[in-house]
Amino acid sequence: MVDADRIVVREQGRIVQQGTCEQLLADTEGLFARPAGPQLS
Repeated sequence: MVDADRIVVREQGRIVQQGTCEQLLADTEGLFARPAGPQLS
């Protein structure tokens, strides 16, 4: 997933974020960074 061109984050069927892994992890308030941050660090 780290090398993906675009990641789409969905919550309850709605797209809530999209971007590269780096972009999504930079948004510390976003849904993607919360659970994934410690796993990818």
